[in-house]
Formats: sequence, C-alpha cells, structure tokens
Amino acid sequence: MTSLPLTPTSAAHGHLDCHYFNAGLCRSCTFIETPHRDQVADKEAWCVEVLAGHSPDAWLPAAVGLDRDFRNRAKLAVGGSAGSVTLGILDQDFHGVDLRECGIQAPQIRAVIPTIAHFLNGTGLAPYDVKARRGELKFVHITAAPSGDLMTRFVVRSQHGLDVLRSRGQELRALLPTATVISVNLLPEHKAVLEGSREEMLLGDSLRMNLDRVDLHLRPQSFFQTNTDVAIGLYNQVAAWVDEIAPSSLWDLYCGVGGFALYCAKESGQQTSRRVTGVELSEQAIESAKISAVELGFDSQSG
Repeated sequence: MTSLPLTPTSAAHGHLDCHYFNAGLCRSCTFIETPHRDQVADKEAWCVEVLAGHSPDAWLPAAVGLDRDFRNRAKLAVGGSAGSVTLGILDQDFHGVDLRECGIQAPQIRAVIPTIAHFLNGTGLAPYDVKARRGELKFVHITAAPSGDLMTRFVVRSQHGLDVLRSRGQELRALLPTATVISVNLLPEHKAVLEGSREEMLLGDSLRMNLDRVDLHLRPQSFFQTNTDVAIGLYNQVAAWVDEIAPSSLWDLYCGVGGFALYCAKESGQQTSRRVTGVELSEQAIESAKISAVELGFDSQSG
C-alpha cells in the first residue's frame, strides 16, 4: 500500500493561554503549557517506540487540529445555588466552578452558555448537591454541528426537574433558536455518570453533523468524536485506504454513528457496490447510523 498524505483541515502550533488554568481554577487540560506541536511530536514518538516491531517504513503526518475552539461537545456540571448556577466543573469539594468562557469549546457553544445559565436561574431549580444528595440540576450537555446547529440536553435528578423543564419548553426553544434538538435526561441515581437511561425529547430527535462527504446524525446518548476537523481527516484517510484496496465488503466494528462505515461506502463521493456492515451495541448509535444511511440512499438493515 502506498503512503497517502493526510492534510490537516486546520493546524496550530502555539498553546492556549487559559485564565482558568492560570488561576488554578481548572486543571483539566493537563498539557496546556506544552506547545501544541510538541504535544503532537511526543505522541508520534511514543507511537513509533511502542510499535517498533510492527511499524511501517514511513509514518504519515498526524491529523492536527486547532489548539482552541475545537471541541464540539461541552459536558457542563451544574453547581452553585438555585437562582445563581455555575456551569463548568465541580472542584474536589464538589463546589461549582464556572467555566463558561472555556477556550477549547466551539464558539457557538460558548455563546449560548450564559443564556442557558440565565434560563436555569429562572426555573428556581437547585443544582444537585453531591454531599447532601439533594437538588435537581446535574449536567448540561451541548453539542455543536459545523452548521452552527446545537443539541442541548439537561440532566436532572427527578421527575420534578423534568416536569419543570418540560413546562418551560416553549421559552427554552425561543431562547435557543439554533438548537434543533432539546431534551431532558433523568438520572436519579447517586453515581459518577453523566446521564441516565431515560430521555424525553422537547424538540427534534437528532442533530445533523454536516461533514464534507456525508451527513451524520447524532441522537441523544450517541457518541461522536469531539474534534470535528480531525474526525473528518481520519474518516477521509481511512476511506482513501479502503478505496485503494477496493474490497467487495468490509466490517466496521464498534461503528458508533457510522462515520467510518458511511465514508467507506462512498468512493470519491459516489456510492460503491461494496457491502459495508457496521457492528454496534448502542441502540441510540444504531438509530443514528440508520438515519444517515437512509438519507445517503443506502439500504439500511439492522441486525
């Protein structure tokens, strides 16, 4: 197989200057003080070392994204108090730390966080107190598509929280005109997870991720790579390898919402005759992949 160049859709070689990190309020980005190019070089060197006995003759350059504004999904813990919520993380004492200006989030996500905080303050619902095990508001998840459309999900503890948010659904839709999906997730258990199994839709059912060759649909609770530009680069690279080999069939194991499978089912933008089978356990991811496949004109079958 010949080497195929992977051209990054965007690249940056500096590092993010974050006032939250500098003030010691958030240390989530562990390597933020290391220049981006050095982080990539270190990871490439590690891969070469680990795979020394199995490495190819030549390594393709890594897919490199921006060092800020790249994350298409925010998972915000709700802290503070009723009428004065924080949206960000909880510190080691489970106090809310507001990170609404976090620089790694996509700009369209940052733009709506103050609106969402204002809305939650108006509901009168209390943030969930981890130590006391009481309160309602646990998390807000926001996912941004390249088009600017948003999927916004609220995670609450009980039916009461769900009922309050449902009753204000019209207000919420007016406040978030770019949201094509709004839902409430119910997580009654006291455990370290980000969502429960029950989801009630207030608007729409799936977010359209309009990529370069295909549109992928994301339903609530389905997973997508958090860096859209790098995901597109990886999808295209794998599809190019598959086109070169030109197999009559292939399997995409743990296919998620079908990104690699659907890219590989289209050759140079055209449908191929090869049979592509995606294997996945997540019901939401399977439904997402089926919607995308049908829109692209493929015969979608579940099994």
